Amino acid sequence: MDDPSNARTAGIAAGDVVVSFNGDPIRDGRDFRNHVALTRPGTTMALTIRRDGQRFDAVFPLAPVQLATLDGAALASAFTGATLTDIDPNDPESASEGIRITVQRNSLAARNGLRSGDILIGINERRVRSLAELKIAAPTGNFIVTIVRNGQVMSAIVG
Repeated sequence: MDDPSNARTAGIAAGDVVVSFNGDPIRDGRDFRNHVALTRPGTTMALTIRRDGQRFDAVFPLAPVQLATLDGAALASAFTGATLTDIDPNDPESASEGIRITVQRNSLAARNGLRSGDILIGINERRVRSLAELKIAAPTGNFIVTIVRNGQVMSAIVG
């Protein structure tokens, strides 16, 4: 389960076999993972469980996704005043991979041309899909950012 404590609270234990998910039969582990992936975080899951030949039902919420967030200044001074957040891969309103940027007015990040709502997708012509990838790219000095703003891809030198 996404949150083991939710599963424990619902009475699910190691070795239990999920036989249905919200009324749909579950054939194998892949089938179960697909059902979980297609369920919006925070909604309720109803499972039928088989344990020691007995069946029982368990109902509990699918835990919300905890998105990584970073104060931009911790990454590079050019991002001072920006908050960087991974995009939720389960959000149907997000059609993009990347890092959502929130910018404080009159900050260094704003003066460098970044705007709230921008989606950072590249550093120095290297694709970044998450904060983990961005940290590996570790920009220093002046660098090129590639962002998506209002559906348009653009690049700019910041630093």
